[in-house]
This record gives sequence, structure tokens and C-alpha cells, in this order.
Amino acid sequence: VHRGDPLAFGLPPYFASVVTSEDVGSTGFDRTGDFVKTIFDCLRPYGGTAFLPLEGGKNAMFRKAVDEAKLSRAKVGQAGQWTTLKRAGALEGSADWTHEYSDPSNTLTSLDKLVKAPLGLLWYGGPAGDAELFYDRHEWPPSAIIIDGRMFIQGPGKLTAVDVYTGRVIWQNAIPIGKTKGRRGNFTATGYHLLATSDSVYLVYPKTCLRIDPATGKTISEFLLEGKNEEWGRVRVTGEFLVASIWTDKKIVESGKNPGDKIEVKGKAPREIRVLDRKT
Repeated sequence: VHRGDPLAFGLPPYFASVVTSEDVGSTGFDRTGDFVKTIFDCLRPYGGTAFLPLEGGKNAMFRKAVDEAKLSRAKVGQAGQWTTLKRAGALEGSADWTHEYSDPSNTLTSLDKLVKAPLGLLWYGGPAGDAELFYDRHEWPPSAIIIDGRMFIQGPGKLTAVDVYTGRVIWQNAIPIGKTKGRRGNFTATGYHLLATSDSVYLVYPKTCLRIDPATGKTISEFLLEGKNEEWGRVRVTGEFLVASIWTDKKIVESGKNPGDKIEVKGKAPREIRVLDRKT
């Protein structure tokens, strides 16, 4: 409980999914412009909403103040007796990181225009800071995938979805310890290819690719390889297509130390590219 001037608490930005008050008169509503800005700054992107009991003149004052503040992607509505203020969608200028190297083109470049100095902390520690959620970075584990305000991270035996704005753990799935072909950290079992879109998370095991609901962690569907010696390699999503390299057994013949010597090495290598409907 914080006592004092509610408009001077200095609450962190983006932390609240819901803000409400049974008595807006005691929360600084008379300074309507500051009241609107303080509430909106606290709301989490992608749907954080304030529910306020405003009637008559107060409702009109509030709506006018929101219009004058020119808040990015703010939406005023009505839900029964409550006047609502919602922060809809992404922060203007923010960007996602959907593949291991940012995007399907391996650009290793973020298009985020919002993050710049001076920087600050949104959250620190807590359940999402538990070391058990992460691989040792020296083993080149999969990159964190970030889209629509959710961060998906792999650790030994688990895949975890985290609210990137608050550090809240949204869901966690147990997964087998292992790896898939073509990963940069391929000398130890440091996880699988992973990517995400707004409606799907793709987790690639050697023989199956899971399509997972990003909101709940439940498996929507599976893509299975039918070939006995086939394994999934790198995957990308572009538009409505899932593009994957398929690894199969291969004999590699190399020249030996002496002229005429041949060395035969057996292993797996990427032999073809397959393009699938990413949902079916």
C-alpha cells in the first residue's frame, strides 16, 4: 500500500495488466491530464486496461484529456459501468526477434527504434531470473525468441514463456534434453531450433516439429518426418510457409595422407530443403 500523492509514486512503466479505483476523486482526477498520463504509463502493452468508475462530466473530461494527450495506441471504451483505457498492441517503434538470428534472413539486426539511452530496468530477478531456466551461455544455447510481449527461452529440460515487460512466468513445458542438427552449439545437448510467430511457437526435435500455442504452451499440431534416417535441421517461417533443411545419412570420402588413400566418414548432412504449410 502506497500512501501519498498517487500521481507522484513513480511506478514502473508497463507493469499493470489491470488498473482500477473505486474512488477516482482521491487519486488526483482533478489534475486530469496528469491522471491520464500516469495511468497510461503503467499499462502493459498488448492489452493492459484501466477500469474507472466515471459518470457524466468526469467521463467527458477523461475522454477529452486522452484525446489531448495524443497517447500512442490508446483506446477508450465502455464496459458496463466502467470507462476503460487500453494500451492496444505493441509499443510504437518496438520490434520482435522471431528467429535464432533475429529473422528468417539471419540479419542479426533488430529493427527496434524505441530502445535508446538512457536505459533502465523493467524488472529484475524473480521466477524468470532463475538460473535453471537457462543454459550456460558459453555452450551457445538457442537465442531467446521475443514476439508480442512474450519471451521464449530454453533451458535444460524446459521451455519457458515469460512476460517480457514484467518477468512473470506465463507457462513452462518440460522438454527432453537434446539438440537438433545445424545448431551453432552442436558439441553438447544445448537445445533445439526455436522460432515464433504471433500464433505459433515452433520447437524442432530431431524427428518432429511441434507447433505450440504461444499463449498457453499447449501443442496445436506436430510435423513428423516419415523417412527412417531423416532429421529436422534449421527451420524458418516466411509468410504462411515453414521452410526446413532435412538431414539424412551421408558418406563423405576424403583424400588420405598419401596419394591414392581414401578416408570414408559416415554421418548426417543437410540434403534437401522442404517447404510446408506452416499450420498444417
